[in-house]
Amino acid sequence: QDTIRLIRTNELSYPSTISNNARHIISQLIRRNPLDRMPLNEVIKHEWIIENANIKSIDENYEKVNKSTLNNHNT
Repeated sequence: QDTIRLIRTNELSYPSTISNNARHIISQLIRRNPLDRMPLNEVIKHEWIIENANIKSIDENYEKVNKSTLNNHNT
């Protein structure tokens, strides 16, 4: 029951090894209301992503997803 309550209230506890930037992006991505979540174009600009991810790969995948989405809507 505690786990369900924590999920519903978005009260997370993080290990001390998780950086503030990582905590911030996680909190932005797991918001209960999908409309309140950080959009992908902001995610790829987030400081934690810039420091820890391969942006070129993310950009390529983002383009593939957009093309796929457009193709699905046009069929």
